Amino acid sequence: MKAMKLLRSLCMTLLILGLLCSCAAIGFAAPAEERSAVCGDTHLDLETWHEEDGTHYAFCYACRTEITNQECVIAATGGNTPNCTTGGTRIDSCVGGINPVSKKIDKDAHSLTGGCSYSETIKVPATHDYYINNGDGTHTISCTCSSSVNNSVEKHTYHNGKCVLCGASHPGTLMDFRAGSPETSYFWAANSMTVQMDTAGAGYMKGEINGPDPYVDMNHDNILQRVQHPIAKEDVVQVRVKLSLNGVDTANSRYGVYIGFASGAAYWEAGNMIAVTTTESVIDEDGYAIVTIPLKEYAGRTVQYARVDFMEWGKDSYTGSYAIDYIYFGNKNSVPTPLTSSANLLMDFKEGSREVTRYSWLASSMTVEMNPTGNGFVTGTINGQDPYITMETADGSANLGHKIQAGQIMQLRVKLQLNEIPALGSRYAFYMGFATGDAYYNNGIGYVTTTEYKADKDGYVIITAPVPEDRVGQTLRNIRFDFAEWKESTALTGSYSIDYFYIGTPCEAPGAQHSWDNGTVTTPATCQKQGTKTFTCTSCKVTKTESIPLTDHTEVIDKAVAATCTTAGKTEGKHCSVCNTVLVAQQTVPAKGHTEVIDKAVAATCTAAGKTEGKHCSVCNTILVAQQTVPPTGHKMGYTPVNAQTHIAKCSVCSYQKEEAHSYVAGVCVCGQKEIIDPVLLENFVINHTLNLASDISVNFAVAKTQLEGFDLSSMYLECSLDTYSGNTQTGSSKVVLQPVDQGNYYYFTFEGLNATMMNDSITAVFHGTKAGIPYYSPADVYSVATYAYGRLNTEGTDTALRTLCADLLRYGSMAQSFKGYRTDALADAKMTSAHKAYLTNLSSVTFDSVNKTTATPANATVSWAGKSLIMDSKIAIRYIVDLSNYKGDIADLELQLTYVDNKGVTKTATAKDPVAYKPELNYYAFDFSELLAAELRQTVTCAVYESGRRVSAVMQYSASTYGNGKTGTLGTLCKALMAYSDSAKAYFK
Repeated sequence: MKAMKLLRSLCMTLLILGLLCSCAAIGFAAPAEERSAVCGDTHLDLETWHEEDGTHYAFCYACRTEITNQECVIAATGGNTPNCTTGGTRIDSCVGGINPVSKKIDKDAHSLTGGCSYSETIKVPATHDYYINNGDGTHTISCTCSSSVNNSVEKHTYHNGKCVLCGASHPGTLMDFRAGSPETSYFWAANSMTVQMDTAGAGYMKGEINGPDPYVDMNHDNILQRVQHPIAKEDVVQVRVKLSLNGVDTANSRYGVYIGFASGAAYWEAGNMIAVTTTESVIDEDGYAIVTIPLKEYAGRTVQYARVDFMEWGKDSYTGSYAIDYIYFGNKNSVPTPLTSSANLLMDFKEGSREVTRYSWLASSMTVEMNPTGNGFVTGTINGQDPYITMETADGSANLGHKIQAGQIMQLRVKLQLNEIPALGSRYAFYMGFATGDAYYNNGIGYVTTTEYKADKDGYVIITAPVPEDRVGQTLRNIRFDFAEWKESTALTGSYSIDYFYIGTPCEAPGAQHSWDNGTVTTPATCQKQGTKTFTCTSCKVTKTESIPLTDHTEVIDKAVAATCTTAGKTEGKHCSVCNTVLVAQQTVPAKGHTEVIDKAVAATCTAAGKTEGKHCSVCNTILVAQQTVPPTGHKMGYTPVNAQTHIAKCSVCSYQKEEAHSYVAGVCVCGQKEIIDPVLLENFVINHTLNLASDISVNFAVAKTQLEGFDLSSMYLECSLDTYSGNTQTGSSKVVLQPVDQGNYYYFTFEGLNATMMNDSITAVFHGTKAGIPYYSPADVYSVATYAYGRLNTEGTDTALRTLCADLLRYGSMAQSFKGYRTDALADAKMTSAHKAYLTNLSSVTFDSVNKTTATPANATVSWAGKSLIMDSKIAIRYIVDLSNYKGDIADLELQLTYVDNKGVTKTATAKDPVAYKPELNYYAFDFSELLAAELRQTVTCAVYESGRRVSAVMQYSASTYGNGKTGTLGTLCKALMAYSDSAKAYFK
């Protein structure tokens, strides 16, 4: 074989080289995927070789396609014809090539060498006139030349799955252990097991397991007890078995089947007993494992005996029980339990079908006879009342295993011939079983009846009924047919014949036709390749395809190409845009030659290079004399400073001008700008602090002028940052830049806007300034109002009045924090010691003023007083609320004029303008007065509203202290803390 393949390879190489040369001569070399364009529907130059296993190796030289492992197509091509007394021969030969579409061997392909050389001579025994297949593994001889054998019965002689005499297909060998079956009389040897035949119903071989390595084995010494099954390539062995072991999970058991090809002592010889094993099985609804093992590698041999090993688990000992339902040898498509589920179920009672070989049928008032030859029928006589036929339901072996789907129908083709037709008329019924045993008659049965049917020309009626919707998704196990629901009538006599039972989609029922749509083009046809049109059944969505013929060429113009100086041109032509076939060939036009022109010299500029004189072709631009490059002359630059970062660079020759960054050499730029050095830290820089206690609280950061000699005043500033909070949570940070204010020997930088709740908030300050062009900055200075107060409280020699002011200030801040819920985890007075607290004003001694009256209301008053309040925010302010319901003028013309005596006894006046809406729905507006110092909160303030110099309201007398009257709780305590702070400020600043 190796020598043959080497010779084949050499031949292929030589032939391919020859064919490629041939293809080049005619202008094409077709790739494999386009072989139909070269070979059409049939390969043109095909050579095939037999691979000694009934398959082909093939190669097409025209389209260079290689196809392997294709089954031979066998036909009888010669031999000697047998007669009644003398046997003959038949020569089976391969007669095929390869179909280019299906890639299957067929008879129409051509071949260089005459095709596959495979042939086999088959001996044919003496033959007779004809043979009648009995459907039970035998045929009857009908012979006119030998009366001694006429009408005698003999077993089929199988070859390649068919009887060589009558042509009957081999149905497979099924050992189902039913009553009367040969296997029930065989002697079964067992190891660590007992053997018992249970022939009721579907039939079983069962028993107990008690010991190691359990198996059951046919007696291979008895030549009369043999399987005698010829193995074909598609054959399998299938066993249905239930294994119940004590304390062992059998879900992944390893099952073994031993196949014997000889008897007696030869059974144990090498090659005569072969073990096929698997751990793959399917567990069905009844707990049985379906074990299926392919037998392809043993094709051509004949099975004589069988042995079943339940598990290959060494010598361990086991206890339990087993039950074997059947052992089957035969085609994989005819196994008792299908390998794959189908959407449709057809029971046609043909030879070898499950419904004939596997299932048991019971009848009431009827006889049951199976006639599987030909189309297959169930026939019998009717003699009694309520006739029906049903699958046996005593156990789970005869299981249809069909899962009901939506839209399916049930259909029966039956001929019913009664001697007397009852007046009621025929009514057919289907009983669907979804359980076995007694459960079949309880909740496991579905019942469908119909009187609708149609008769065909052979006298059969087609009965069709829809599957009940409530059964969709359930698994149909068995079926019963009632021919007439005449339970109340007298006994019936006659006969019946069932052709088939079908359950599935309507379109795929026997004799049904699909309802095809108009089709959709799935592959358009071209001039090179046929197209495909797909049609879909409008009922069941099954598809089919049809070929679309080749189209005409799609002609396109190949435009003429003008000749150039150096390349030839082409005349106009034509080709097919789909397959590129040339329809009108293009002709060559000679090249023209160059047309010379002068390239003038170009003078160089500041930035652009120049060129010397050269030459080129004016048509194709080919350079004939190359121009040489003259370098740029470069700019003559001048520089003018713009600022500390950039200068202007300008050329005195051309228009070039650009603002660019300084470039320093030894600290000086080409434009004269000196380099700016990085900021320098002022190591021992000192910042002093004071407080302003007006209506708000401000921190003064004071810097002695002696530290700032040589600094540019305009460059100095203080950058301050203050953390911001929401409740006790820090939410961010705000920055403020403070400018200096000259205060004698110091520059003051004042941080304003602090309210009472912010006394413990730290302000981080950094000084910035420039001296001699060099920037400087100070270390960060962290300070707060509380820092100031604690510093004075802790400094020895601090005035008692100032200590009291600081203590009352810290308490006022803490009260404000508690009232506002602001940083209650860091209260301003939290660090006060008992010594500090000794300076606090006793809140129980704090009183509030009661000044609160209106006088001198003018006759034409248009503004009235609606109320007063006190604002304790970044400033302490008295809020005056007025009612403008009767005011018709412009609010912008109104102002509040106020007078009071300050802490030094000086009478002061003030104004408040621009009232804001307070309760606009009531026409209430408010004026805020915030010019009182901390020490002046008890001062009586007299005020009135004026319009363009004319008083339009009564005169009001009020004080900030008055606000606290009647206030209780935390607000009352806060008001007392505020007044204690105000009184201590007044005492200190007197």
